[in-house]
Parts: sequence; structure tokens; C-alpha cells
Amino acid sequence: MTAAKPLRWSIAVVTTVAAFTLCLWGGKTLPFEWLPRDEGDRWMVATAFATVAASVTATALGWWAQHVQDEPPVVQPSYVSQHATAADHSSAVQTGGDENSPGSGRARPCHVEQRATASGHGRIVQVGGDQYLAPAGDGERP
Repeated sequence: MTAAKPLRWSIAVVTTVAAFTLCLWGGKTLPFEWLPRDEGDRWMVATAFATVAASVTATALGWWAQHVQDEPPVVQPSYVSQHATAADHSSAVQTGGDENSPGSGRARPCHVEQRATASGHGRIVQVGGDQYLAPAGDGERP
């Protein structure tokens, strides 16, 4: 829940109470010709009017308070720097993101720097983002 949601609900509750109080006070004290003259009847009409006005206010502001947009998560930029050397029959694998972990939810690095040197029959695989490999039967990488 964001910080805006509790603030919106507080505004909705305070405004609803204020609407009820204002309508009750207005119905009791303001001299409307159409209101009953009897004290008890006047209170009853003022209370009914204030209840309806507060219900309409609460409905509208409750909808407003509930439909707040969630703030997007803050993703800190990341930096990946990798250096590898492969010679003769060796191999090196460099992955800038996740490897074989789909759905990790982590942000991809915004900057990937990969340097590699291969000689002889050396093999280097570089991936700047995520790398998903099919499971190999003997545990070797392709």
C-alpha cells in the first residue's frame, strides 16, 4: 500500500463527518420555509437529510480513496563488469543477468561490460542479459 492511500482514506472520513455535521447544523438552524416548525420533527428531517448527504459523500470519496494508482517500484540501476580469458580447450561463460532462473523479478542490469580473450581452441559465451539454457543430461553447458 502506498502512502497516498491512508491519506486519501483520512480525507474521505473527515470530509464525510464534516458533511454530516454541516447538513445537520444547517437543517436545524437555518430558517427554511419547507421544514416543520416542531422541534422534534425538525431534528428528524435534519438528521435524515444529513445522513443522505453524508452517504453520498462517503460513497464518492470512498471510491476515490480506493482507486489510487500504486507507485511503480524503484529500481536501482546496476552495473556489471566481467572479464574472462580462455585458452587451449577451456571455456568461459559470462552472463550479465540471471542464468536459468526465469521469473526472478530482478531488474536487468542497465550497463553490462564484458571483456574476453580466447586463444587456441578456447571458447567464450557472452550474454548481456538473462540466459536460459536447456537442461543438459550430463551437466555440461552447450
